[in-house]
Amino acid sequence: MSSSHTQKNRGDSTPLPPINERLAFLRPSRELLEYYRKKIAEFDEEHEDLVKQLEQYKATFEEQADARLEQLVGVEDSVIVQLQKRACAFAWLVSHPIAHLRPFLLFSDNLKAPLTGNHLELKRKEEPPVPARPPCSVHTHPTACHPPLEF
Repeated sequence: MSSSHTQKNRGDSTPLPPINERLAFLRPSRELLEYYRKKIAEFDEEHEDLVKQLEQYKATFEEQADARLEQLVGVEDSVIVQLQKRACAFAWLVSHPIAHLRPFLLFSDNLKAPLTGNHLELKRKEEPPVPARPPCSVHTHPTACHPPLEF
């Protein structure tokens, strides 16, 4: 019933103008204007509060990120220092392999055949002295790079 009734009314009446044209002819009441002005002011205040909160969160996040980066850089620096020390020690060991291995070879020889005290003295006299460690080019202090060798 209602669908046929609305079709008859639509067919009988002229078509409605678009909504924008109809709204243009309306005169809003002062109360309605005041209500929307208040709502817009409330939304503006809320927006300002949210922007302030976001700025605070951003500042806090940046401070935490900076502190974390500084901590990571400190850890990486200490790792680099340790790697430089090990690289210097390794470079020294590579450049002096025979002098470094001589005590192990003597120990190995002693295990193979027992030597008399006379033979040990002769072997020690034949051995050239172990060269001193040169300072590492990475560090200014020569002992900072090379750990003490223990046999």
